[in-house]
Amino acid sequence: MHPPTHFLFAFLLGEVFVKFNLLSHELALIAGIIGLLIDLDHYIYYIIVHKNFSLKGAWNAAVVHHEHERTFIHHESGFLLVTIFILLLSIFRLDWFLVVAIGYYSHVFLDYAHLNIFNIRKIIKEKEGGFVIRYPLYELIFGILILLGLVLLLL
Repeated sequence: MHPPTHFLFAFLLGEVFVKFNLLSHELALIAGIIGLLIDLDHYIYYIIVHKNFSLKGAWNAAVVHHEHERTFIHHESGFLLVTIFILLLSIFRLDWFLVVAIGYYSHVFLDYAHLNIFNIRKIIKEKEGGFVIRYPLYELIFGILILLGLVLLLL
């Protein structure tokens, strides 16, 4: 999934918790930002492997699937370590426990779930300022559904 989808999905889940008075709108927004920031590991991986800080190079390598390796945070050992951190956080701050849990677990869910249930194969391809954009149509549809959910929650 692309960064905007990770942000929107985590933000939507955070807003559900707002409805139950467990989070504020600000914390729901932070959950969305955390869901987005998890993908910084792709950029860090690119820097380590290529010894190059090019954001465009890292983006294009990930988008055209030349490099789709994930760091430990996306694998079992990282999942366990983050889960321990999140559980420890729950001892001190329930609200921040929820924020970090929503951001991280929603991100992992989207990365590993196969959400293209209607098998939509169309991919929208563009190039903007040297950045390669490849967006699956099913992900755009999913993003629109998330936005509709957010609108309904925020009414």
